[in-house]
Amino acid sequence: SPTSRSRVERNYFENHFGPFYRIEQVIITAKNLPEIIHKTDKENITFGPVFHEDFLLKVLEIQESIQKIDNGSLGEICFAPLRMPGEKSTKISECAVQSIWGYFQDSEDELNEAYLNRLRKCFANPYSYDCLGRYRGPIDPAIALGGFLKPGDNLAKNPQYESATTLILTFLLNNHRDQTKLNRAMEWEKKFVDYMLNLTSSINSSMFDIAFTSERSIEDELD
Repeated sequence: SPTSRSRVERNYFENHFGPFYRIEQVIITAKNLPEIIHKTDKENITFGPVFHEDFLLKVLEIQESIQKIDNGSLGEICFAPLRMPGEKSTKISECAVQSIWGYFQDSEDELNEAYLNRLRKCFANPYSYDCLGRYRGPIDPAIALGGFLKPGDNLAKNPQYESATTLILTFLLNNHRDQTKLNRAMEWEKKFVDYMLNLTSSINSSMFDIAFTSERSIEDELD
């Protein structure tokens, strides 16, 4: 309702601060993969199946393929917090992407033998300088991971991120109250949806299941 408290408060927020980001997500859940027993000097730590190196590399491949949609035009419309106002740039490295690959600068070369130790460090302090993503911002493990909470648990109870069974890729796009400024984002999202529909229908993996959503998805379904 236009007069509801939720609508009034949302309008107030958007008029003063701008609308919230447009969010595109890919949810990749491991299947048929065992847990990982990581041995350290002090103890053995159990990691969830999503942290197998092969699984991580496949997720990076999917992430990079999404970033290449429409000749990499994501760089034009993404939320890039360090860009100056009005600055024209197409660098995808400046885009705020929430993915644990951000802990490795989105680089396969960074995935060395000690990668599990690095993950534990970044889960404990995602604001550590060497854990920041390429866009020079933090990667929140509570957003980049799923399946780590037991029934009845919440994020205030020292979540065991290393037990995750799902990796989540979140791409943030700029949003505008002026609908005419959203055409480029809407076009990219349509190509993203088409790409993901093709990917999920053609891929036959015994390693993972994929789900996805875009900012326009609910509106598309209603239409």
